Amino acid sequence: NRRILFRIFSNGNFKEGGRFYRAWWQEIPSPYRSLITINSTRTDEYDYSTLNPTMMYALAEKELDGDAYDIGIDEGYRYIIKQCFNAMVQAEHVLLRGPRTIKFKGTGLNWHQIVEAILNRHRVIKDMFFRGLGNTLQFEDSQIAEQILLHFSKKNIPILPVHDSFLARHGDTEELFGLMDELFEKRFKRNVLECLEFFKCI
Repeated sequence: NRRILFRIFSNGNFKEGGRFYRAWWQEIPSPYRSLITINSTRTDEYDYSTLNPTMMYALAEKELDGDAYDIGIDEGYRYIIKQCFNAMVQAEHVLLRGPRTIKFKGTGLNWHQIVEAILNRHRVIKDMFFRGLGNTLQFEDSQIAEQILLHFSKKNIPILPVHDSFLARHGDTEELFGLMDELFEKRFKRNVLECLEFFKCI
């Protein structure tokens, strides 16, 4: 019965945060989301891959080349590097030690080495780290999410948002895919098709 979404902003500012929360499908393990059905119809999930780096490069009017989370170590640690990247974007000042919630020690690198590697990989936008930009970027993707939800609600088509990804019935995913690309291109003046990942239910 937890089907109502709450939009939560940050720092008392309607230009920060703004993502949609508290729905049951957001809080289950992600592998289970592929089992969700809507009116007995199986669903697919579309996700904006590497969304924060893509938005940062777009805002800086630079081009992102390759995988944003590839810093030259085993790709098995990609998710950990993604967490470190986002922590650096969220932080308002340089972090002298890594967040306790990130198990970065398994990479064989210490926090300072990871920070240096990420800044070197993204040196053209290095001034965008440690400035508390995370909530602003969340506002950007929440604005896109709001437009997607309003678009489909007018057609009485259910779409289930999970921040920057969306679940839809099989028959609605083509329109969803196109709209996600259209809205991103309209906001950031560049095509994002190559940044969309498609998770098809099993």
